[in-house]
Amino acid sequence: MSRSKWKSYYVQPSLLKSFKKRKGLIRVWSRNSTILTNFIDKKVLIHNGIKFRMLKIKKEFIGFKFGDFSFTCKKHTTNKKKKKKLKKK
Repeated sequence: MSRSKWKSYYVQPSLLKSFKKRKGLIRVWSRNSTILTNFIDKKVLIHNGIKFRMLKIKKEFIGFKFGDFSFTCKKHTTNKKKKKKLKKK
């Protein structure tokens, strides 16, 4: 369910302060915060529950949540190993 239109975007207040103060990498734990226009061209480390993933914010990301760009589940792949044939002497 989306947020009501009469309410503004949700951004954690401590996150806004850190974007104003810092110029380097910013660590983000609140994945439900919305990306605003103030955040364009900044590098962010988004926490996915285990580790931080780096993201450079672009113009196209405005209006999305931080959690949309940091996946929590790994993709499951099956690697089939080729068996080497042993030569008998």
